[in-house]
This record gives sequence, structure tokens and C-alpha cells, in this order.
Amino acid sequence: MVTADPIDFSALQAIIDGKQKKQTPQVLTAINVLQLIVPQAPNLCIALLSDAGIQPLDGGLELWRGYFQSVCPTAGQVLVNVDVSTAVMFKQGSFQSAALAVLKQRDGVSITLVHRPGLKKIRGLVPNAGNYEFENTTVKGRQIEYPNIIGIQVGSQDRDEVIPAEMCVIAPDQRYIRKLPPEFSSFMVKFSSKNPQDRMALISAGINNHVTADQRSTSHPVVRSSLFLFRPLM
Repeated sequence: MVTADPIDFSALQAIIDGKQKKQTPQVLTAINVLQLIVPQAPNLCIALLSDAGIQPLDGGLELWRGYFQSVCPTAGQVLVNVDVSTAVMFKQGSFQSAALAVLKQRDGVSITLVHRPGLKKIRGLVPNAGNYEFENTTVKGRQIEYPNIIGIQVGSQDRDEVIPAEMCVIAPDQRYIRKLPPEFSSFMVKFSSKNPQDRMALISAGINNHVTADQRSTSHPVVRSSLFLFRPLM
């Protein structure tokens, strides 16, 4: 852990109060800190408006409709802008169903295993994983059905481990950060295009569902201190 310099919000306060017009590095730093802090409450939960806001795609991907927040200093106050956004996510499920998407992104994708607990991050892929030589060949009596397909390389360079793809499950809540395949562009446009009235209705309904459905998360101090962000202005 590295100790950072204290953040001085006095310059930002001067901008808000109209006593200063120039945006100094101190002002920008203060705004950037707020941009990081404000979204932490919804980020600790899942910023998904509802299950109805999911559009499955082929290839192990799906579109999620959620919301994002940004900080906007104005005369006399700091406003929080809330709007609807769409993200491309990996669909939780068998690795085979999302293999092509994982091949395009690969780095940073995590999996769980069907034969033992734990979360693993993919390091690479190897061919013919079922024919790979293992120190421990016992997988609770499970027969490998597809030994000639790729395997998932996990672990560290010092302690490498290869797991057959059929034993792997794509972990939930993972964003696909590569460019959306062109065959899905029309789905993205249709799914994400909403008029202002519909966007406001989605945000209001999502906020109400978010607060009532995730009461378990409100015990976290960041969420508890930021619950005012979930209350729409009337």
C-alpha cells in the first residue's frame, strides 16, 4: 500500500460557490475522486436494472441493461447524473457455450469447476486436454466425454494446471471487453435505444428493485452512506 497525498476539496468548493472559474489540477483531482467514490454503492451490488434487462446472444454472450452514474459540478451544488447503459457480458454456464468469446478475450476470464470449489482465472488454452498427463487422475469418478477438445490452463507458471473444458463453468458477472461481433450490432442498437420517458421509467423501477432486493448489501458502510443516490428526485 502506498500513501497518497491528501485530496483538497476546497478548490472544487470554490468552483461550486462561483468564487473560482478556472479548473485547476486540484479541482480535476477532486472531481475524479468523486467519480470513483459515487458508483461504489451500486458496484458493490449488481448494477442490473432487472432480470428483464437481459438479452441473450449466441456464442455465450448476453446484453445487460443497467445504469451508470457520473458526477457533474454545477452552480451551488454537485449533481449525480444517472442514465441507462448497456454492457456485453459473458453468460454464466458451460465453457463450451462461450468458447469462441473466451478465445477472443481470454485474458481476465474466470471459471468455476464442476468437480471442486474455487474460482480460477484462465491463463491459456491447450489442445487435447483429456489426453494431458495429470499427477492426480481422479475426478470423483467423472468420465471425460470430450478428451480431444481444448483444455483450460490455470494456476501459476510455477504450478501449472490444465482442466478439460467440460469441467469448467464460466463464472457469473463478467464483462466482455472486446469489440462486439458485427452480427450482434443490430441487437445492441435495438436493445439499448430508449426514449427519455422509457429511460426514466427503467431507472426508477430498477432503483426501487435494487434497494428492496439487496437489503443484505446495505450493511456495507459505503452502500449505507450512499443510499441517497438510489432515491430518484420527485
